[in-house]
Amino acid sequence: MNIITRRNFVTRATAGGVVAATLPGSFAAERSNENAFSFLLLGDTHFDRMEHHDLEWMRQHFEKGISQVKDYCQHTSESLPNLLQAAKAKLETANPLLRDPALAI
Repeated sequence: MNIITRRNFVTRATAGGVVAATLPGSFAAERSNENAFSFLLLGDTHFDRMEHHDLEWMRQHFEKGISQVKDYCQHTSESLPNLLQAAKAKLETANPLLRDPALAI
């Protein structure tokens, strides 16, 4: 039996979508912008902070998970702000309604 992980599934699905979109006569064919839409896809990411965890309990019951928690917390503090800023910029350029200051996010 072939087991597929979430990461592997997302990678394959994305690659398949890219290939399908480049085929002649695909869904990526030119259309009117009247009903155009877009969506932002973020992969498997984590928001985590050390204060979200009881490290004493983890040391006693799940010590192996502490390094993973530390990695997620580092990702949250170092990478996530840039990722979210880039996502916000993409959304603002993709959706003209978001350019209206009254609707700003």
